[in-house]
Formats: sequence, C-alpha cells, structure tokens
Amino acid sequence: MMKSKQLASLLVRSQGSGNPLLGSFDDIYLQYIEKVYQKCLTMTNNPITAQDYTQDIFIKVFLKLDSFKRRSDIYTWLYSITHNYCVDQLRIEKRKRHHLFSLDTAMDFSENESNTLDEKLTILDQLMSNLPESDQQMLRLHYQQGVRLEAIARQMNLKLSAVKMRLLRNRRNIYKKYQQIICDMDCTD
Repeated sequence: MMKSKQLASLLVRSQGSGNPLLGSFDDIYLQYIEKVYQKCLTMTNNPITAQDYTQDIFIKVFLKLDSFKRRSDIYTWLYSITHNYCVDQLRIEKRKRHHLFSLDTAMDFSENESNTLDEKLTILDQLMSNLPESDQQMLRLHYQQGVRLEAIARQMNLKLSAVKMRLLRNRRNIYKKYQQIICDMDCTD
C-alpha cells in the first residue's frame, strides 16, 4: 500500500512529464475526495478503513489517469473504481474471516480439554474410516495434500459443485460426530 510520501514523490516526478491529465489530478482529488471517502465509509462502516481505501483509490486513479477515455463523466469513472475497489476489499476480508472461523471451529483444541492432540487425531481417523473410500480420498486430497477443487473434480470425474457439496457435507458430518464424541468423553470425566 502506497502512503502519502510515496504519492507525493510520484506527483513530483510526474510534474516534468508534460501529461496534461496529471495536472488535473490535484483538481480531481480536491473535488472528489470527500465523495470517495463517504462512499467508502458507507460500504465499510469504519472510518479508518474508509480513509485507507480512499487513499488507495486515489493512488489507483493517479496511476490509471491516462487510461481514462472521457466517454463518461470523471465522477462516474471514479465512482466505479471506488465501488469495485471496496467490493473487492470487503470480499477479501470476508474470505479471511471465513477462513479463520472455519479453522477455529473445525476443531476446538482448548487448553481446558482433557484430551490430547493424539487422541483427537485418532478420533478423526476413526470418523474418516467410516466414510466411503471416495469421500475419504476427496477429503485427504483437498485438506491434507492441498489439491485444488477443480483438479479433484477432474480426477474423480465429478462436477465442481458436487465436489464442493460432498466436502461440505462430510466436513459437517465429521465435525458433528466429533463434537458428540468429545462431549461424551468430557461428560464422563
């Protein structure tokens, strides 16, 4: 992410380039910074994140100003960049949160549990062995070996949606049974 000093350095270097659009960057920035910030704030509901996004957007605009075709109003172009940037960043954040949540809920390895990691892995192996061989293979390919879903679909001669659904169902099924076993073990202690 480029910060204010880097942006200022870019502006100084660009002054000698003779590009008339670069001179108008200051005007665009001053005229639209508040609108871009408000759009970012509306989409993020976080003033600090909105400021960061606004700065990133204007850096992007500065770097892409020469690609502006003038087929539409500058604000339409700027609004499109702002909206798309915010949507992309929010999507990335959502993926990060979802990934962290799925890691947290996949197994609870809290210090208070009496079971060791080896016991938990043994339980998971037993639960996996109850699955059909093709489902075991699919789970191991994706989660242990890191094979992409598309490759698994080709290898197993399935549609991508079928692979995703089977992985989800099996993961939920194993998690549910795992929680029951752990609860039963904790309740008997």
